Amino acid sequence: MARITVTVEPRHANNSPCEHAVKPSGKPRDPESGCPGRTAFAVVCSEHGD
Repeated sequence: MARITVTVEPRHANNSPCEHAVKPSGKPRDPESGCPGRTAFAVVCSEHGD
């Protein structure tokens, strides 16, 4: 039976990955980082055969 892995990735408004530290509100913890903040999450599923 195949195993399915689900990954939840935080995203910026332009759908680029957000790899910065953010507050629960989605705003950047470090205002100097240049991060516009997290606005959404993307769910990525992948299947691994056994």
